[in-house]
Amino acid sequence: SLDDSDPFDTNNTLFKLMSQQQDGDVPEDFCEVCGEGMEVGNPDAIFAFPGQPAKRCGDLQDEGYDGDISPDQCEIFPVLINDLCDCREIREKCSVCGEGKEVGNPDAIFAFPSQPTTSCGDLEQAGEAGNIDPNQCGILPSLISGLCECQPAGPAPTQAPSIPNEPCSVCGEGKQVGNPDGVFSFPSLPPVSCSDLEEDGEEGRLDFEQCRLLPALIDGVCECEPRGTDRPSSSPTLPAPTVSIQPSSSPTTPAPT
Repeated sequence: SLDDSDPFDTNNTLFKLMSQQQDGDVPEDFCEVCGEGMEVGNPDAIFAFPGQPAKRCGDLQDEGYDGDISPDQCEIFPVLINDLCDCREIREKCSVCGEGKEVGNPDAIFAFPSQPTTSCGDLEQAGEAGNIDPNQCGILPSLISGLCECQPAGPAPTQAPSIPNEPCSVCGEGKQVGNPDGVFSFPSLPPVSCSDLEEDGEEGRLDFEQCRLLPALIDGVCECEPRGTDRPSSSPTLPAPTVSIQPSSSPTTPAPT
């Protein structure tokens, strides 16, 4: 057992146990550094022991859970760290959405009569920290399921990679626009020329559903025709010939003599 000397005396048994691990002498036993049924409430607090590296209370607790602290060390730790590490009774964690579920809308606000309002995200964190009474936790899922959009817990679904659209003929299979200058207009959409619409289809900028519906919508205005039909090319406008009219010279009449 440990001696009754000052635990911070460097000759004390505790110090010796903390400063060295004797081969095979440190049992792999589970240790609650705050004491049985207790846990660290302030994991970021720093526990410093003379001549030893400072440690966070949370790390110290983890070492105990991992069996890296001997029973002799474990016996005295509660006295040393109780106030510093804010030791408290172990609190049962609670999933406010129910077992195997999590909050899907952390920004939603939950209000309950005579209680302060709180966001679903804060409510979930309080449950995970063990700050919600188990009896309250039992009824919370039925109260917040819809509001907080409770969903199965797990990694966020990965978005499927986008697949480029296939080229399509806006006039339909085997057809082409016969009137490229025609203008197609549809309610709530800006008007577009038939030639631009055809180009969008050929470049894969239209999805399958759009392409499926377009032939019936544009057939008339775009004058759809069998592919391969020669489109009449507009003849170049020739300038009108300029006719220059020269005045004819009148015959000279000799003066009377």
